[in-house]
Amino acid sequence: MDGENRCSPVCPGGCKNGFCVAPGKCSCDEGYSMETENSCTPICSRGCENGFCDAPEKCSCYDGYAMASENRCSAVCSGGCKNGFCVAPGKCSCYEGYSMETENSCTPNCSRGCENGFCDAPEKCSCNDGYAMDSGNRCSPVCSGGCKNGFCVAPGKCSCNEGYRNETEISCVPFCKDGCVNGLCVSPDVCKCDDGYIFVEESKSCQLEKKLHGHSDCDQNCRNGTCVEGICTCSEEYKLHRNEDDNNLICLPICEPECLNGFCEFPGSCVCWDGESPIDGYLCQSMDSLGSLTRQEKNLRHLKWVFITIGAMAFILAIIVAMLMTYIFKKRSYHVDKNEREFGVYFSPKRADIIRA
Repeated sequence: MDGENRCSPVCPGGCKNGFCVAPGKCSCDEGYSMETENSCTPICSRGCENGFCDAPEKCSCYDGYAMASENRCSAVCSGGCKNGFCVAPGKCSCYEGYSMETENSCTPNCSRGCENGFCDAPEKCSCNDGYAMDSGNRCSPVCSGGCKNGFCVAPGKCSCNEGYRNETEISCVPFCKDGCVNGLCVSPDVCKCDDGYIFVEESKSCQLEKKLHGHSDCDQNCRNGTCVEGICTCSEEYKLHRNEDDNNLICLPICEPECLNGFCEFPGSCVCWDGESPIDGYLCQSMDSLGSLTRQEKNLRHLKWVFITIGAMAFILAIIVAMLMTYIFKKRSYHVDKNEREFGVYFSPKRADIIRA
C-alpha cells in the first residue's frame, strides 16, 4: 500500500537500475537492459574496448588502460614506448625497422653497421664527432688541416706516407735518413744544400764547395762544369760527382727517372748496356730477362753467318776448280798441237787419220 491508498507490486530481490512492474517482475530504466530477473545493466551501443559499460553510453577502463576515445581504452606503459607502441599494460612493441633495447625503448636497425658512427634511423647512420660521411656512406676521420704527404687515421691525427715523418699530429715532412747538415730535406732522402754548399752523392751530404777542391784552379778537376773562383759549378740538368778513379769532380747528366740496366749519356737520355734502345726512355732489359729469346736470336745469327761462310767457301772453291779445269784443258791442247806439228797426227771427234809426211 502506498501513500495514495494504492497497492504496488513487490519484487523481493529489488530491481537494480529498473522498477517493479508486477510481483517479482522488474522492468529496466531507459538505457539499461535486463541482465538477471531483478538486475538491469547499462547499455553502450558501440561497446567498450578494454573496458566496461559503467552507465548508458559511458565506458570505464580496466586497470592498466586509459580512455583513448568514447568507447576505447588503450593500454598504458608508464615508461612510454620509444620508437614503438604499448600493446598491453607495461608491454611495448617496436615499429618496423626497430628492435627492443629495453622494456620501453626500441632502437633503429642498420644491417651493415655504422663504423665510427651510430644508427640514427632504420638503415641510416650518423657519424660520431670528428668523423664525416664519405662518398661510400662510411664515416671517415676528419683532419681539419688536411694531411699533406699522408692520410687521416683518426680525428685530427695523420699517418705519413713512406719517406715522411710527423712534424705535428697533422703535418708530415720529408725524412732524410742521413740528415741534411748545411741543407734542407725537401723530399725523402733528397737534400737541398745551403748557398756555398753542394750535394755529394757518395756521402749523401752537403759539403762546402771550396773544401771539395782544395785549390783555386779547378779547370782540370771540373769536367762538364764551370770553374768559378776555384768552385766547380754544374750546369742545369747535371749533378756533381766525385770520380773514384782519379778523385776528381765531374758533372754527370741527370736522367729522371734513373736509367735501369743502362747509363745516362745526356740529360734525360739513357743508353742500355747492351746497346739496345731503352723501353719508355729509361728502362733497359737486363741480359737475364732476355731469356731464351735472346739465346735463340744469337743462335739464329750464328747459323746465318755459318751459312754465309759455307756459301762463300763453296763459291771460292768453285772458282778454283774452274781455274784448274781451264789450266788442264789448255795444257792438254798444247801437247796435242805440238804432236800434230811434229808427227802429223790430228784428232777428230769421229776418227783419227794418220798422215805421213
